[in-house]
Amino acid sequence: MSVNQTLSYSDGVKGFPSFYSFLPDFMMGMNSYFYSFHQGNIWRHNTNDRRNSYYGVDYESTITGVFNVEPTSIKVFKTMSLESDSAWEVTNLVTDLNIGSMLDTYFEKKEGEYFSYIRSNSNTVDFKLRSANGLGLVQTSALLGGTLCRLTFKQPPGSILSQGDAIYAASTTAGVVTTDPQKAGVVTLIDNTPNTGVVTRATNPQGGLLYVAGSVLSTTVVTGSGDGNLTVFIGTVLPGGIIDVNQITVRNQGSGYEVGDTFTVDGPGTNVTGTVVEINAPSITIDISGGGFNPQPTAYILAYKNIVAESNGARGYFMEFKLKNTKTTPVELFSVGSSVMKSYP
Repeated sequence: MSVNQTLSYSDGVKGFPSFYSFLPDFMMGMNSYFYSFHQGNIWRHNTNDRRNSYYGVDYESTITGVFNVEPTSIKVFKTMSLESDSAWEVTNLVTDLNIGSMLDTYFEKKEGEYFSYIRSNSNTVDFKLRSANGLGLVQTSALLGGTLCRLTFKQPPGSILSQGDAIYAASTTAGVVTTDPQKAGVVTLIDNTPNTGVVTRATNPQGGLLYVAGSVLSTTVVTGSGDGNLTVFIGTVLPGGIIDVNQITVRNQGSGYEVGDTFTVDGPGTNVTGTVVEINAPSITIDISGGGFNPQPTAYILAYKNIVAESNGARGYFMEFKLKNTKTTPVELFSVGSSVMKSYP
């Protein structure tokens, strides 16, 4: 979509240095003043202290520039500094490799200049950056009610994971990632408990949970396909001595059980076959509200840090920037600078 603008010509530079937002019907200079006509009214310009205002409408001032020192070298642009009497918003930072922006509130006044580290856009996701870390394949996945979901892993997430990190999930086939990672939620709780193989949840062949929390009526010891014995707490015995297979809690006295292991409960009046679906293992709890989802077992999980907080500058051969100021009071900008260093991959 084209945007209509007014251009000004300068004899000093022999060119058109500026674009203006106002669109007059006619313009003229007379007696050292500049006049324009708009919708039948005559306006004299530069007669008051209000800036960025034309024909009663407030606009914004923008300046576009580029840093291109040593054009043939890939560089890291770490900071921006403004020699100005006011901070400006950086609405666009573009290199041949990165994009970013900075609010005017990011700038701090130091030694008479406004200074800020260059930050990435909050919606930027690049899994090649150090902000992304793989956690492994999901062993079990369980909704905890509301918008919370618990995911278990074979290995603890470790100290590299923090509350507030974004969680991305990708489908796998035979351990190979087959889809692009999609945001599933945000970390709310981290449990680095080692994987002991203790069974905490199991199902019967019909998918009913062999799990109940509450009173214990009797116990029996059975042997499953893991390395240790299971102690099964009978929750309900139906008439005729039949166990209600939907109300059994399975706990492991030994270790070594894996998700998918099977076992048989030799109960009073019946035998019940169960399958381990959850063990005492490292886990994270995520909030899947706001368009997230519950990752399924075998999904590959990545954690992504806050990209704004983890920003390390902009990288590329050049950096183009666009500054914006919306003040209606006079503002002066003398120069724009950047701390630049050679990039060493």
